[in-house]
Amino acid sequence: MPEINSRQKTAIAAGQKVLNSVNGTPKCLVFTSPAAAAWAQNDTLAAGQKIPAGSRILSNCAVSCGALGASVTFDLGLRHFVTGAEVDLDGIASNVASATAGTYAANNGVLVAGGVDSVTTVDTEPVLTLEAANPTDDIQIRVEIWYLPPG
Repeated sequence: MPEINSRQKTAIAAGQKVLNSVNGTPKCLVFTSPAAAAWAQNDTLAAGQKIPAGSRILSNCAVSCGALGASVTFDLGLRHFVTGAEVDLDGIASNVASATAGTYAANNGVLVAGGVDSVTTVDTEPVLTLEAANPTDDIQIRVEIWYLPPG
């Protein structure tokens, strides 16, 4: 049976360096909701923390939350750290049902799902957007974004 070489093995064989965004030490950026929040549909919870350009978002991100309410979903994505312009607001997770309390995998967005190989091109800030219905006030949310930073 033939062996198929990865992009990384091919690069190494060609004398190229493997970047930290491929083989490095992962970091976890965590952000949490305030103790009290009068949530409304389409509200955004912003991390206020930077993921540097050249980072690879990993597919083991998660959102832990209380019961957000019937029909509530969330998107998890990235926006430009300085300007706030959209990079991909559902690039990490899209339309994740979160009506009941639990920990939800945040890995079905176009930046991480299906073997996609993408690295951030600008400094970004993670954001979570509550959608589809009016969320329950004061429910707590914790977001964990795993990424490989650049070298």
